[in-house]
Amino acid sequence: MSDINFSYSIGSPPTLAGESAPLWSFNSTTVLPCIGNTVTLHNSRNNQSMLVQSEVAHALSFCAPFRSMDAHLERILAAMPPLRDNPEDAKSILTSIRDEGFLEPAEAAWKRLCVDVTPHESTAARVFILTCDRPEALKRLLYSLCGCPIDPAIESLWIIDDSKQAESLGRNTEVIGAIRGQIPVPVHHVDAAMQQVLNNHLLTSAPQHQSSLSFLLDANRWLGRPTYGRARNVSLLLSVGFRALVLDDDILLQAIAPPLATRGLKLDSARGREATFYASFEALAKHALDTNHDPLTQLLGNVGQSLGNLMLNSLAAPADLAGWDGELLSRYGSKSPVLLNQCGSWGDPGTGDASWIFFLPEQSIKSLISSEQPLEHLLAVRANWMGYRGPTLSAYGSLSQLTGFDHRTLLPPYFPAGRGEDALFGIMLQRVQPNSLVLSEGWAIRHEPLDNRANRGDLKPLSVKPGMSTLADWLGREPEEEKGLTPARRLLSVSGDIKKLAQLEIDALERLVGEKIASKRTSLLARCTEHLEQLAGMDTSANAAAWSKFLSQSQAGLIEALQSPEPAPLGSLFEGESITTEASVREMGDQFADALSAWPEICEASKAFRPD
Repeated sequence: MSDINFSYSIGSPPTLAGESAPLWSFNSTTVLPCIGNTVTLHNSRNNQSMLVQSEVAHALSFCAPFRSMDAHLERILAAMPPLRDNPEDAKSILTSIRDEGFLEPAEAAWKRLCVDVTPHESTAARVFILTCDRPEALKRLLYSLCGCPIDPAIESLWIIDDSKQAESLGRNTEVIGAIRGQIPVPVHHVDAAMQQVLNNHLLTSAPQHQSSLSFLLDANRWLGRPTYGRARNVSLLLSVGFRALVLDDDILLQAIAPPLATRGLKLDSARGREATFYASFEALAKHALDTNHDPLTQLLGNVGQSLGNLMLNSLAAPADLAGWDGELLSRYGSKSPVLLNQCGSWGDPGTGDASWIFFLPEQSIKSLISSEQPLEHLLAVRANWMGYRGPTLSAYGSLSQLTGFDHRTLLPPYFPAGRGEDALFGIMLQRVQPNSLVLSEGWAIRHEPLDNRANRGDLKPLSVKPGMSTLADWLGREPEEEKGLTPARRLLSVSGDIKKLAQLEIDALERLVGEKIASKRTSLLARCTEHLEQLAGMDTSANAAAWSKFLSQSQAGLIEALQSPEPAPLGSLFEGESITTEASVREMGDQFADALSAWPEICEASKAFRPD
């Protein structure tokens, strides 16, 4: 431990210009309150500790990205304008903190992340198509597969049929039978009969988990509700031990380059995802730039990749880490795996309404409201590009219309019914595999639903209700005591968290739900304020007025909801569903918790399943 030093207190330096190597990042450090106006910095990377003034810790919070020392000073000054009178003192303090080991050099991060890297192994993969009462879309996709070369790693194709209508099931059977001989790998129609065979196999192998199997897989248990998660659980069980690609049935197998200037590998978040908007699908088609690569092969090439391999293949030197978030990067090592892969959307964004634009960055919003086309028209047409300009790593992901999984290691199951199952899966994956990464590819898949989705373009004021996202928000934290646990033990921890939630007294449960809803409303309110501030610098137009109205109405509604909260906010833990009794909520939680505990053994039992 370093000597205690109370002298570190930042003065007030003026703006300093210029970039210089090397690059440094303040990361891996916990700030602990101490006496008076001091705090303790404790760095877990080297076990160093130091007492500093609290304003120093606040200044250092802006230094997580890898930047030069001068650039860090400029960033601090931009965020803390009063500190501008004494630049040399400020630079001296920052230098001292660096010399004490609290700033990581990019060279050290590079060495840590790029050592002991082994080549990526292209192991066997399975492809899954999820379909539900869209036989024409399935036919279009399957016939497009007939004309495409199949990547050598792909050993089979599985159509998970979640159709509710007998007519759709019959037509799907006909289409699949017609194309079987035209695709050079086995094609399996996982209809209700085969799903029952799978369930019977699992019941025989793991009879102790009968209740959990029913919860996760029984379609009759969830009659009248969307069962996207149940269908995805079937694909997960059929992919144990394999890498997997999961396709929506209404995509076209064409990978489109982003319509904006491209970039290299980057570490980012969902807020870095951009979008462009076109007046029609004809206009969209004119801007489509085919990458001339098979999207299945493109995605599969990175499923199961390691961070070290990706960095060595994409970056040249430590200087290429400039701008990378060192705090986020510090949780990973060279062998950190990519367990979830996504891509962008070219065409329909796949969202339930238009509120997705609220989470876009400023430049995308500016482009949208500066369009000559009315905002309402652009959102109703749903002719968009949405994605990243280049390959992007993040800690959290959900789903895209083409998704990759590496199921050679433990993945959590999906909640079987309702909406929001993708968000919950992403949170649980982060809890179970915190050392893993999500890779969003720098290209988009063509997504052209055959149904009319103009009604999904409505831009209604934002509101927050209890739902699946409430559970995801509550689970979305990593307890300190879980560090170092195996994935299986972590899944048990998630199960235990949900079990405890289901057993809380109703008053405590209401308070917890109310707190999470207030937190979400506060976050959305802050984002509203950011958008309104950005709008002030944009040109006035009809679209700007419509956007301003939406933001103002959302802001007013969120403020009112925060100031006049519901006395009993717990209506449901499942988005868009009505579960009216306390007992129903508790039972659902208990069953889901039990299913999570049983999941590893269920997955192990599924390895021996053979469709014939």
